[in-house]
Amino acid sequence: MRAKQITPALTALAEKQPANANPWKALASLYSIAGDKESALRCGRKMLELLPESVDAYAGTGYSLAFAQVLAWTGDKEAALAELARLLRTPFGEHVYAARHNPGWLPLHADPRFEALLNDPQNNAPLL
Repeated sequence: MRAKQITPALTALAEKQPANANPWKALASLYSIAGDKESALRCGRKMLELLPESVDAYAGTGYSLAFAQVLAWTGDKEAALAELARLLRTPFGEHVYAARHNPGWLPLHADPRFEALLNDPQNNAPLL
């Protein structure tokens, strides 16, 4: 199914379940890959508002990770790299092995700062 076909269904689901962050996460990802920066950031902010890390350290961190990838896909590399750096040192955040292969980080692969984050031994140290 193409993104244009699934977007209305996800939008309807988000409206039907306003407290559910998952449809907003999917919409943010779809819009970011499609190049609709404004919609991607709006949906991503809504997702973070519904379930921030301060409320749920496990699931909330996953939404922060998704938002960081939205930032990367919408061209805000500075913010994406800053958030990735934070998430690499956050329990339940991101780890270097996943970041290397996760397509969510593809827009950052050519950036030497991305590689530096992944090669920094501190970002691969135990957190707990």
